Amino acid sequence: MRDYGAATHVWREEIHDLTILPGWDGAINDYFLVPVAAAFEPCGSLGREALAAELVEHFEWWSVDRLLSHNGREVFGPRDLPDRFARLVKDGSPSSLEQFVRAP
Repeated sequence: MRDYGAATHVWREEIHDLTILPGWDGAINDYFLVPVAAAFEPCGSLGREALAAELVEHFEWWSVDRLLSHNGREVFGPRDLPDRFARLVKDGSPSSLEQFVRAP
């Protein structure tokens, strides 16, 4: 996403859960809104093996409608991503970084 201009840091999710990754007590996920002028094929710059080590299986585009109507096996991070993203698209970027914590 380096080539697409300024990204807005919109959310920071802290996960406090000993069970999600053995040897770790949780995770911190940062979410950015990046404006783009045209569609492109999403991909990682780390390479397939490095992405697999980070537990990234694949990249995929999701529309707001598809997120909101989803009933498949995928689990979103954050868990309320469909509603959260729909609000972001409707209302625009928050005036300050939204931080939230998820615990078991």
